[in-house]
Amino acid sequence: MKYRNLLEEIKEGKISLSFPPHYRLFPQEISTPKDFDLLKEKLRAYEGKYLVVDVWNFRATLSVRTFDETGSETSETVVDMPPELQEILEAGVYEAGGAPNVSGIYPLSRKVVLRLVQEIEKIRKSC
Repeated sequence: MKYRNLLEEIKEGKISLSFPPHYRLFPQEISTPKDFDLLKEKLRAYEGKYLVVDVWNFRATLSVRTFDETGSETSETVVDMPPELQEILEAGVYEAGGAPNVSGIYPLSRKVVLRLVQEIEKIRKSC
């Protein structure tokens, strides 16, 4: 997904800037069919798109994680980001207790959210 398209989808309310609750649900012991049904019910409530920082191979990127009603997840990396946003992403990974050498999914830092909001405001003013 291109950075400009990301900003438009955030502006339209199609992508959440909050950390996906899915990652807080696990690990959860599933030992009976009832446990699995309860988990599926929870996942349905969190259907949608979420923006996260994805660290892999010593690189932090913005990633749009899309969850369907079953909890299945797809991921799309954001491309064409401004270079200075890369530094903010990496600093945010440290703030979340991670590091570039620790692959994983991290929440957006306040600085990243602020930067995205500023970019969206620029788009609104230019329209």
